[in-house]
Amino acid sequence: MSNSPRHRRRHYSRHGRSESSYERSPDRRRDAASQPHRGADDVNGNAPTVLIKPGAPGGRYIPPAKLRLLMAEANLSLDKASKEYQRVEWDKLKKALNGNINKLNISNIKTIIPELIHLNLIRGRGLFCRAIMRAQAFSPTFTPVYAALVAVINTKLPLVGELLVTRLVVQFRKAFRRDQKALCLATTSFLAQLTNQR
Repeated sequence: MSNSPRHRRRHYSRHGRSESSYERSPDRRRDAASQPHRGADDVNGNAPTVLIKPGAPGGRYIPPAKLRLLMAEANLSLDKASKEYQRVEWDKLKKALNGNINKLNISNIKTIIPELIHLNLIRGRGLFCRAIMRAQAFSPTFTPVYAALVAVINTKLPLVGELLVTRLVVQFRKAFRRDQKALCLATTSFLAQLTNQR
């Protein structure tokens, strides 16, 4: 028999059920050990709670209501200087920026502009530029809409517009050196639309 996944040998444990070699592999044991562990029962006999780091990058999705509850338990809302609180706020800003830019189109641009201006764009200007450049590269047909959005935000916050143009020029140079024609065309069309909005 070969060792391919289709022809794995089955080993029988003492309890009569079979376990494949995949279930017994050291990788599976290591994955199980890295799962968040449950705390011990407290004095009142309540069920153990799962220890979760709020805002851990690459972590699993936590619904907003549960996240607020976890933050209240951890007293993160009181200590605004803590790294955990700053990470949670950064993630919230990133999600808000990406969500608003992803749902942007011609019909709802008037409602999205005030939402973006109410966010902390001074702190998240790099996130904003990255999100809008990525969205424009994926859908070049919406380039005039993205350029109009940037033009309006540039009137309120010129730092954001300057950073975006700088990053677009750097992106064009890299794409030109690497001979990436599609990225060169997307970047030049975005810069041309920004010039038209002037």
